[in-house]
Amino acid sequence: MKCYHFCSMFFWISLYVFGFSLLFCERAFSQEVQSKKHETKEHIEDLLRKGFANRDLIKTGQMVITSRLMEAGGNSRSHEISLAFDEERHRVDRRSVDMYRDTTQNMPYDEVSCIGCYSNGDTQLLLQYSNQFVGRREHADDLLSQAVMSIYDLEQIEHDEWNNRWTEELGFIPQYLAYFSTDRFPTKKTLEYAKGLFLSTTIDRIRPGTVDVTITEETHKGTLCKRITIESKYSGGAAAITNLWIAESQGYSLRKHHFQFTGRESRDYDELLEVDVTFDNDSEIWFPSAWHYERNDGGNFSISHTGTIRNVILNRPIPERVFDIKNIEIIPKGVMVFWHSTLVPPPHGAQPTGELLWDGTDIITRKMYSQNMLAQMIEKSKSERVARITKVLLINAIAIGIIVAIVSLRYYLRLKKLNSTDD
Repeated sequence: MKCYHFCSMFFWISLYVFGFSLLFCERAFSQEVQSKKHETKEHIEDLLRKGFANRDLIKTGQMVITSRLMEAGGNSRSHEISLAFDEERHRVDRRSVDMYRDTTQNMPYDEVSCIGCYSNGDTQLLLQYSNQFVGRREHADDLLSQAVMSIYDLEQIEHDEWNNRWTEELGFIPQYLAYFSTDRFPTKKTLEYAKGLFLSTTIDRIRPGTVDVTITEETHKGTLCKRITIESKYSGGAAAITNLWIAESQGYSLRKHHFQFTGRESRDYDELLEVDVTFDNDSEIWFPSAWHYERNDGGNFSISHTGTIRNVILNRPIPERVFDIKNIEIIPKGVMVFWHSTLVPPPHGAQPTGELLWDGTDIITRKMYSQNMLAQMIEKSKSERVARITKVLLINAIAIGIIVAIVSLRYYLRLKKLNSTDD
């Protein structure tokens, strides 16, 4: 066999073996990469799951939340919120102030919503009051422009579009305050959407060959965190980058979340959420104490939301007075009560619209309210009359006392003078 035949055969065999080896290694390497991606995804899922589990340990709580929302146009809204909740009852008292760029007039309003505050803690009913629309409508006699207390069945709220504000703005899920990049106050209605959006921009993007994932350790505000970077690249140079900072030593709390989308100028944006956490000694749970969220579109400021949480009490029995309707100071005496519930009959039987009123301690009819007011006026009149008579008698007694004192003094001086003359 000639040498060139042998060399040629050897060359093709070697090439075949090399190609086979390369294919085998490439396939093995690809499987190894996919395995590592899978392990990385599972690890990140585990970190997030533990963070959610830590928040789910919160079953009851009381706190005061102060927050402010600012928009690019210059409008802003601030809230002072007192929150109390357990597994069945839920009360939110909120004082809000709307500030508009084109006016110097601030518009404050009060709201309260409570599940379990009416009829000995009946958790079928929702009590709601707001004076947000008072004085803001063209016709003063429009019922919607009047502050009213409303009583609903919880099922009605889910289907009543006019009352979705309860679900959207006052139905807080406090366990998840400041966890998501959107909806700092996820509600039962928005929680699934917020959670889905959060996961879709994190672990759901981890796919072999299209996403780069790195996990490192980095200190954030003095706390060692797992920093997770997830980068997706698209055609045309566009990219989506998510950075998460998770503090394992602080209940797997999400301390920072930064999302950026670049490469398509008209759609470029970035959003940043930073969260401070505090350890609650009684419950041994890490809980948010402050947060700052900001979004920029195309390099320009869009919106920001800051908040602080104080007076936090977790997983301890809530005093019954908190859920006693008589202790809701926001609701003024004399306000109308609209009874929408069909599961629980209205007090005093069915009444025409506008006949039920709140007297500060109970829901009564206008007739009862008038009678009570009349009785109070009579009682007040009696008290004032008694007070006037008492005052007159007291003044007369003082005057008589003065006169007696003057007469007595003059008699004493005269007697003293006569005694001196006799001496």
